[in-house]
Amino acid sequence: MNLINQGTISADVSGGTLIIHGQTVNNQGTIAVVNGNLVSIVGSIDLSGLAVLNIELGGTMQVSGSVSGNTANAAQFVASGSLILNGSGTSSSPQLWK
Repeated sequence: MNLINQGTISADVSGGTLIIHGQTVNNQGTIAVVNGNLVSIVGSIDLSGLAVLNIELGGTMQVSGSVSGNTANAAQFVASGSLILNGSGTSSSPQLWK
């Protein structure tokens, strides 16, 4: 099952973990990771169009699939925290960041 986010997903409770399951998470809105939280995406994430990704200092996002997209909103990407690609990619089927 795919998940389409057209609003805001915010991990904003201190020390919390938010796990999002979806074959592909299509972010057309905002995903924010603040207050030292963890967002774990079980699947791939697509960041296209006006998508916003905000990982603040101390925040972590883990993605088990690929990260892709053609965002037209690059100025809204905040990457002060950590993005961890923790998928099971192989040489014949790599985990992608594109």
